[in-house]
Amino acid sequence: MRKNAFVILFFLFLALVFLPKIILMTHIPITPGLGGSDITDLNFPYKYLLAKSLKNFQIPLWSDLIWCGYPLHAEGQGGFFYPLNLLIFLIFQSDVGFNLSIVLNFILCGFFSFLFFAEIGLKKQTAVFSATIFSFSGFFFCHIQHLNMLNSVIWFPLIFYFIEKYLKSGNYKNIVGAGISFGVQILAGFPQFAYYTLIFSFLYFLCHPNKCSGVLQIGSNTDDGNLLKCRTFVRLIIAFLIFVIVGLGISAVQWLPTLELVNFTARKIGFAKDPARWWWSYNFSDLITWLYPFKFGSPFDNSFNKPHSIFIKNSFYIGKIAFVIGLVGLFSKFRKHIFFVSIIFLTFIVALSSSLGITNFLDKIPGFEQFRLHQRLLIFAVFSLSLFAGVIIDRRWKNNSVKYLIFGLVVAELFYFANKQNAFYKRDEWLSASPVTDFLKNDKSFYRVWSVNSYNSAVS
Repeated sequence: MRKNAFVILFFLFLALVFLPKIILMTHIPITPGLGGSDITDLNFPYKYLLAKSLKNFQIPLWSDLIWCGYPLHAEGQGGFFYPLNLLIFLIFQSDVGFNLSIVLNFILCGFFSFLFFAEIGLKKQTAVFSATIFSFSGFFFCHIQHLNMLNSVIWFPLIFYFIEKYLKSGNYKNIVGAGISFGVQILAGFPQFAYYTLIFSFLYFLCHPNKCSGVLQIGSNTDDGNLLKCRTFVRLIIAFLIFVIVGLGISAVQWLPTLELVNFTARKIGFAKDPARWWWSYNFSDLITWLYPFKFGSPFDNSFNKPHSIFIKNSFYIGKIAFVIGLVGLFSKFRKHIFFVSIIFLTFIVALSSSLGITNFLDKIPGFEQFRLHQRLLIFAVFSLSLFAGVIIDRRWKNNSVKYLIFGLVVAELFYFANKQNAFYKRDEWLSASPVTDFLKNDKSFYRVWSVNSYNSAVS
């Protein structure tokens, strides 16, 4: 860890450059979304209740502040048993903890990605470059309002890192490390990414050239050859089962009550007939945004005008330069990293499933119809393109001056995009009580509160 301290400090510096208002605690993000803000309507209230409860050495399993009572913990998005939430909101007040959680996500994502890229063969300097592209890409800045989503997605690079180390060494402690990371990812409170991670981890076990090329490719027809294939396959399955069991065991405190609650909700039957799956789906016209993210306008100045689309759901910008270099790497080094080539093509096919007319087919995959907005898995394509960009930088440009120039231009592109994503409010003013608060406290009469931003006309 000590030898990588500089890497952590570097990502802390980048977080300061990209998010000065958050890291200096002068402002708090209040980024609006469709029909309101997931910060003010969901994520911050959850963290406020968690901080208040933890300081009384309690966990907010249930709240009587919503309707006739609400199972906060079973709902899952609060991440009340997520280790970092427990630590941060036990120590800090909710507003400081909220900002700190955002900053920590960028630093950890950068560091975890760096570990994987270095483990897979990139030079240390280039691994930092690729990790920066990924962890400071448009996806993360578009989803600052979805803290539980960021809490979850940052863990899959670390899971891949442990799996990679296991497949090279055969040491089961790395499988346990992957399982612990998977359990923490589930506890973060966004099961959709845990679902994707589980699928891609399974494929990574099977498709890794060091351990199982003999399982999937035609090899020797001798008994010894077949026996070797069989043993290799069995070892991989056992390792994968250990990975899953450790992860599910650690996170059982979350997924067991959530699974029970699902049986009493609309999610029980899945989203197969949910109009949002096609209404807000990813389509071919969205592909241009990988190069021109504001092609259809920007929510920052209220100019986004693409019908049946949500800007933040379909934005995965990594910068024009990084995207082009990543594509060059994809087509020139595809044989060495065939798994990540496959991820790119697979994720785009799934993201475009509505346009391709294959959604009904994909719904036959267990668990698939339990989620919507599957374009979110394009973050795995972002990860893969970041890897390929690093591969090209390593192989083609030996001059450090050229590398630094490219890196500076990539960071500048990412900064320009990030600077147009989030709205902020002065932290001390936002936390102070507004005049309407006193009015509501003094008015004890029976009434309803009308919310113009809510999908439902009357919210209480």
